[in-house]
Amino acid sequence: MYLDRPRRKRRLSPPLIVILVLLLVVAGVWAYRLPRPRPGILARPSPTPLLTPTRSAPSLFQEAHILEAEGKLNPAIAAYERAVALEPEQVDYYLPLVRLLTLRGRLDEALRHADRAILLAPDSAPAHALRAMALDWKGQAAEAVVEAQRAIRLDPQYPEGHAYLAEALADQGRFAEAARAIDRALTLDPDNFAGRRNLGYLLELQGDHPGAIAAYEKAAAIQPKLAYVYIGIARNYQALNDWDHALEAFQRAAAVDPEDVMVLDELGRSYLNVVGDPTKAIEVLEQAVKLEPDNPKLLGHLGLAYYRRLRFEDAEPVLEKAIALGDDSLETLFNLGLTYYHLDECDKAIPIFQKILAQASGDPTAKSGLHDCQTRPRPRLTATPSR
Repeated sequence: MYLDRPRRKRRLSPPLIVILVLLLVVAGVWAYRLPRPRPGILARPSPTPLLTPTRSAPSLFQEAHILEAEGKLNPAIAAYERAVALEPEQVDYYLPLVRLLTLRGRLDEALRHADRAILLAPDSAPAHALRAMALDWKGQAAEAVVEAQRAIRLDPQYPEGHAYLAEALADQGRFAEAARAIDRALTLDPDNFAGRRNLGYLLELQGDHPGAIAAYEKAAAIQPKLAYVYIGIARNYQALNDWDHALEAFQRAAAVDPEDVMVLDELGRSYLNVVGDPTKAIEVLEQAVKLEPDNPKLLGHLGLAYYRRLRFEDAEPVLEKAIALGDDSLETLFNLGLTYYHLDECDKAIPIFQKILAQASGDPTAKSGLHDCQTRPRPRLTATPSR
């Protein structure tokens, strides 16, 4: 009866159980040693980043407009550029940017933005007028005339179109036509800044310096925070040999816009050549060079100021850099040659003097310096006078 009873299951022997336990322990240790995420990464959710408000293009445009009215042109340009970047299809954002870039001498950028504005709005008279201004300031007066005339055809009642046309015509010596264009601009708007400023420019080119000063002053009364108007005033006082009023006008310009390198350059040269104060000139020109360290014109003028102050060691690298960056003026070359001479570096001075004499064969100072270097070099100065 027991033949069909199922067989009993075999039980694991105690030694086998011990072996299995040991295998489990080893597997656990091996798993523990595997690379694991740092504690807390999986357990804690990552914090939600704080939301920061994003400036809108209209708010940036409004900020730029306020900065421009205060004469803070560099921050205004930056704000206009940010507005354009956010809304690149908004034509109105390009127009003041083109004007300020032109005033800053950043003419290629100004023209690029003007072209973009015209591409977006081919029938925009302001866009064509501002492109005319940038072209004229770049020395392309003939093209500027064509562009300004196009703006006038699009909107004959737009005063700036006539004002910029007058400026370009004046640069071509077409004074009668320029006068008619100015008259039209001021008939449309007697308080038009561009019209008043360009009237001053036209009178200046024709040699009417008192009339130019009066016109520039009226323009400054309309927009007192634009430094380049005061430079026009200063230029005309210089033409009248009224150096005190010229310096005062340069100082007004620097007070309005201390980041305008053109203003700082003119002011520094006035301190150097008119006032005869090279120390003050150096202070102003160093400020300009900090703003534009690779501007060869500024470097040449700063090097001259160092030379006049007998700071030859400071003048040498500045003048060398000016020439390396493209300043090919005879004045800068001459100052570098004399700097080498006073530093007893005749091996450098001789080729400079020879180059000067190739352009100005009768220059007595270059002749004397060359002769001294070739025969009996002047003893080197052992100390440079302090400031």
